[in-house]
Amino acid sequence: MKENSATYARLVKAGISLARKKGLEGFNIRELCAKSGANLGVFHYYFKSRENFNNIIFNTLYSDIAGKIRLDISLQHSPRENFAYILKHLSSFAEENKTLLASLIKDLINGNKKVRKAVAQNVSQTVNMIFRGLDRSKKLGILIDGDKSNLFFMAVLPVIAPHILAGFAGKSGFAGFNGFENIKTEEAIELALNSIFK
Repeated sequence: MKENSATYARLVKAGISLARKKGLEGFNIRELCAKSGANLGVFHYYFKSRENFNNIIFNTLYSDIAGKIRLDISLQHSPRENFAYILKHLSSFAEENKTLLASLIKDLINGNKKVRKAVAQNVSQTVNMIFRGLDRSKKLGILIDGDKSNLFFMAVLPVIAPHILAGFAGKSGFAGFNGFENIKTEEAIELALNSIFK
């Protein structure tokens, strides 16, 4: 199987490293092959196209966080504790992948359908998990009143936005956003939780 080869693994590892630094579209295949020690022919043998490769990179990155979230949430925990776990993992993901997320947002804003499809396929699981948690919390009467979509953004944005802004700053060289990196994750999570729970 192709996925079990050392060369395939080196290409994916190099792709993740480059995507975290430059975004999915911020490097070319020659640069990827040079970093991984593979040749262009091997890249095309394994991945067939850049679009397939980008999907594998994003899927690999996102499946790691989705797995961590699934391991941490439980009906044994309170909804607030589950949200804290989810937000902690989302914050870590955003911090580790700030440049990648900034470039994905730029691609989404510019209408890149391939990126939209890759993001939708991967992120929808976590969004649905959060919405189920909001529904459960609403039934228990522990959420503030409000539209579920608004509550979602009130919870998630304070935790991921500072990292994404820092990613934009890094890509553009604009130092004005660098202070956002100093926001404490625990404080951002507590702020987010206090904004949606009674």
